[in-house]
Amino acid sequence: MTALTQYQRLEAAGVWHESPDSQRKDVFVSLGEATLVISDRSAALTHWSLAAIRRVAPGNDPAIYAPGPEDDERLELTDPDMIAAIDTVRRAVARSQPHRGTLRLVMTVGIFAAAFAAAVMWLPGALVQHTAEALPEATRQDIGRRMVIALEPYSGRPCRDIAGRNALGKLQKRLFGDAPWELRVLENGTDVKALPGGILVIGGGLLSEEDSPDVVAGHLLAAATLSTEQDPMLWFLEMAGSWHTFRLLTTGQVPQELMGQAADALALGQVPALSDPAPLLARFTEAQLSSRPYGLGALPGGGAWIEMIEDDPYPQGTPVPVLSDADWLRLQSICG
Repeated sequence: MTALTQYQRLEAAGVWHESPDSQRKDVFVSLGEATLVISDRSAALTHWSLAAIRRVAPGNDPAIYAPGPEDDERLELTDPDMIAAIDTVRRAVARSQPHRGTLRLVMTVGIFAAAFAAAVMWLPGALVQHTAEALPEATRQDIGRRMVIALEPYSGRPCRDIAGRNALGKLQKRLFGDAPWELRVLENGTDVKALPGGILVIGGGLLSEEDSPDVVAGHLLAAATLSTEQDPMLWFLEMAGSWHTFRLLTTGQVPQELMGQAADALALGQVPALSDPAPLLARFTEAQLSSRPYGLGALPGGGAWIEMIEDDPYPQGTPVPVLSDADWLRLQSICG
């Protein structure tokens, strides 16, 4: 998709529905290198992965798109250039997938045989590492979104208040710029979980318990740093075991029971934790955020992370506010 240079900086007007029963909203749509950015006049509302976008009821006018097969959001477009650009991306993704029929069978058998031989010879860790590196971003995002659904029995349903979602978009822009992180809020929980596909899940309890957005921002930066330093797909594949890892590598399929196991591990905190403060402090510096508020209660049980306090890149406080007071209150009310 990075080869589609003719569509860089392409923008168009559209109509966005957050859910089937939500109010239609006029938006601006722009193509990034890997994402479709949907914004209003003040801030980005959401980012859609170009690899995962699906067109609903092809042939309809206006063209209607969804961010994925299980998402309720809808985007209506009439601009022919933007529609052509999105369809070009979708065709490019389709061409990259195996074709049905004899060729697909032959390729599948060949891959199966080669992967089986590799699985026999490699250590399990090498198979996990190779699979994590080989998976396309669309597959990673699909696994991450299925994990969000599997977390609902533990963390509650997704929070979708419109004003809160707008404030969440501003927070994402403030911390990560145009980087394609996907922020979601579930009703319960007091932490931020990093999932495959660049998905960061915020517990609603974390928003309601904190007095300012700085601590929440710190948790988001910590989760993003952990995701960068230790790919969440690795712990998921290690938990899944060699057979399911091999199956994912060869077929792209993940059984639903593994999502339940992943949700159990996430709920119990059985995932790697960030231990080196250096990359996290670098991310705080880049985001112009004081690390002291986060460091005061960053460790399990609410303990202080001394390095995050003593090596604060902004000891006088965050120089650029994370959110306005009004937007912080809107974000705290995102779960209604």
